[in-house]
Amino acid sequence: MNSKTTETTVSLPNLLVDGSDAEFRELIALLYATSGRLQAMRRELAKALSVSIAEFSVLTALMYLERHETRIRVRTVADHLRVSGAQVTAIVRKLESNGWIDKKTDPDDSRAVSLSLTNGARKKLAAFAPFLRAVNDRWFDGMTRREFEAVGKFLQRIVRQYDGANAKVLDLQHDRD
Repeated sequence: MNSKTTETTVSLPNLLVDGSDAEFRELIALLYATSGRLQAMRRELAKALSVSIAEFSVLTALMYLERHETRIRVRTVADHLRVSGAQVTAIVRKLESNGWIDKKTDPDDSRAVSLSLTNGARKKLAAFAPFLRAVNDRWFDGMTRREFEAVGKFLQRIVRQYDGANAKVLDLQHDRD
């Protein structure tokens, strides 16, 4: 008889079924699969615009932020994308040199710059929008509003709780050194 004992990877009662973490492990596998597919899709969409994945992310962030913010700074984009300001600064430089983004000195703070899409970028992105809409409509077809909201809340929590979980990993690594 082959009996394998495996420690569970989670101990929270609401994530266990009859003491098993099998459903939790399947959820993690689905999250990895989803993340991989999101990255692959982003790569293909970026390629269609002849930009890098990182540039595509900044462009779509600016496209979104211009609808909701009067002044967009590097920090605004970085916070929206949940990345460092230094990462966004490097990408913005390249997008500016390729004619996608305009940088202007902020009228309220001469040390800061405001970002905006160029008119040419807006035209390219407007022409690209129907294609992007068709891709998103196909990919998310059948999702209910309730599912959409639940997934959004779930992912927001996962992002918020990352730093605490990562601190545990760093503690473990520190203890091993």
